[in-house]
Amino acid sequence: MNIDRLSVVGVGTMSNGMAQVCALAGMEVSLIDVSGAALERAPPTIEKNPFNAKRPKRRSTVENSDMSHRLSQITTKTGDTGETSLAGGTRVGKNSPYVCALGAVDEVNSMLGLLMSKVVDPDIQRVIAMVQNDLFDLGAELCQPGKLVLSSESVDYVGQEIERFNAGLPPLAEFLLPGGSEPAAICHIARTTCGSAERAIVSLEQIDPIASSARVPYLNRLSDLLFVLAQVLNRHAGVAEVYWPSTAGRTTRVGST
Repeated sequence: MNIDRLSVVGVGTMSNGMAQVCALAGMEVSLIDVSGAALERAPPTIEKNPFNAKRPKRRSTVENSDMSHRLSQITTKTGDTGETSLAGGTRVGKNSPYVCALGAVDEVNSMLGLLMSKVVDPDIQRVIAMVQNDLFDLGAELCQPGKLVLSSESVDYVGQEIERFNAGLPPLAEFLLPGGSEPAAICHIARTTCGSAERAIVSLEQIDPIASSARVPYLNRLSDLLFVLAQVLNRHAGVAEVYWPSTAGRTTRVGST
């Protein structure tokens, strides 16, 4: 089912994000308050991402459009009963598999926003910005059950970036302990949140399967990319990796006898 128009009842934190994702995916979004009245629209205030100018043609299967308005009312109390709306206005619990998957993807994207604030390498910044846009495509797909938005080209892109960055790293002889420089440590946290999002979507697709979905392959590649980028960031910072030794190779614990 193709959905081109969405009415969002209330604009709490959950509905706010839902409306932004759907609007960026090319859908017309109407904001409705508790009484059923349409909320006032205002001129857009979202700044253009400076890295978008370097992006190739978007790989989404949904035509892009600018946000037609900003969300001027945040608290409407329509989520106070523990429900929110999917595209089309379907009310679901906030613990719905679709909402849980949306929230998990939002966590990944937010963590990447924190990572972006700590990274100074423009090449890595560009890749992070690309991924953040892809994750919004994924969110647009998740809020429209049965709709495919994220494409296999996005999966291929992440795979290519893995190979490109990994080519400059030495082979790994042991497992790495997460950490090192601050950007690398944040990158590792982003990697683990990515794994959580992947598990949420696997659970969703066990309940509501969708053919030819790029969701799980994309997040699987993304966690690998973030693992590689963490190592790149440590090298840039001049911080050595800490390897996980086998039990036999560990030194005596501090305070042990």
